[in-house]
Amino acid sequence: MCTNIGFIEVFDKTGAELSERIIKELMDLKININDMRGQSYDNGSNMRGKQNGVQKRILNINPRAFYVPCNSHSLNLVINDAAKCNVDAISFFGIVQKLYVFFSASTDRWKVLLQFLPKLTLKRVCDTRWESRIDAIRPIRHQFGEIYDALLHIKEDLNLTGSHGLQTKSDACDLLKNICDFKFISSVIVWYDILSAVNPISKQLQSIHYDIQMVLKSVSSIVKFLKEYRQNGFPKVKIAAKEIALLIEIPGQFPEEYQIRKRQKKTHFSYENRDETPLHNPEKKFEVEFFHAIMDTAINSLRERFNLLKNWEHETLLNHCKDLAILLSAKETSDINAVEQFEELKIFCQLTEPNSSPNKNLELIYNKKLQEIYPNITISLRIVLTIPVTVASAKRSFSKLKPIKNHLRSTMSNERLTGLALLSIESDLAQELDLEDIVQDFASKKARKVNF
Repeated sequence: MCTNIGFIEVFDKTGAELSERIIKELMDLKININDMRGQSYDNGSNMRGKQNGVQKRILNINPRAFYVPCNSHSLNLVINDAAKCNVDAISFFGIVQKLYVFFSASTDRWKVLLQFLPKLTLKRVCDTRWESRIDAIRPIRHQFGEIYDALLHIKEDLNLTGSHGLQTKSDACDLLKNICDFKFISSVIVWYDILSAVNPISKQLQSIHYDIQMVLKSVSSIVKFLKEYRQNGFPKVKIAAKEIALLIEIPGQFPEEYQIRKRQKKTHFSYENRDETPLHNPEKKFEVEFFHAIMDTAINSLRERFNLLKNWEHETLLNHCKDLAILLSAKETSDINAVEQFEELKIFCQLTEPNSSPNKNLELIYNKKLQEIYPNITISLRIVLTIPVTVASAKRSFSKLKPIKNHLRSTMSNERLTGLALLSIESDLAQELDLEDIVQDFASKKARKVNF
């Protein structure tokens, strides 16, 4: 099996141009596109578009090239949808970012923060890796009192004088007002609970050993947690928030908000009813407009973005085999025979353990040399295990390309760039190489003298 890693320069990011470049590159590498059985990209419209995206254009050429959206990106977008479902959710992360910027913008203020936070320091709110925002919320969740003390220390510091010092004290005072709000404290609890559940699943999805069956179980577990948390989580949120409120000595209840009076329009007919009265109970308003809104958005987004995988669970065995045979068919040829696979599965189920993974089942077939007895199952399992469930590992805070291709290497060829990038990305493997053997091998190939 040959794996090619490299960079291709593109000037047009449309689905048509990108698909042409991919097809051309496959032809140059002498890889038959009809042998493709899986394709996976991020969630950009030019890649996953149902009409003109890259996946659709390749499916038009090879209907057996199954498209699976990158599940890591999809899970990120689920959190993204929930974090932007209302104004309060957007404002919450804005305050979290302001806390980090306030302390990190000055070495003196960061020194004060470290005096009060010996364990966890504040982290920046990441714009791309939404599930990793747990790193920004974790210090606030577990060290709320210490952050409060650090801001209070700066606010009451008598050494801060002049316009700059007074501005610093003013900013600290504003942040104290923002965080000394029972609604903000409750928001910290809600988001910490959600992200704590999502973050491990997101990391699991980035594993090279993950397959579609594992993805189904992981997504199902997240949906189950969110449903249960929506139903029974709000009382626990209030209890945890009241503990923090007691710690910083503020009222453990939702504050009354200033209500902007809506102008009532005059009705000319009796059937023209007035708008419903808005919620005036602060606690009920927070529960409905913030807590329920976030949970409902996350659950619905999960169902929408992972519906492609979910539909594979609910067919009878024979119908499932027929559907799979249709999916693996193109130009009057099919990779499997539906009826034969159905017969194979009835016998094979007696050999394997219940709920065993596709990887273990395929290992069983090869270890016992049963490929000729179960050819259709073997082909199906190989395709299932080959189809990617993600196209990315955890995103770094910097690009690998920047330190490699800088202004000192502006004329670097693509071959050299690919080699250096591969060494940088796989640095762990590169460290294990014996430099002496590499030098000897290189010298033997480049030697111009003839050995007698």
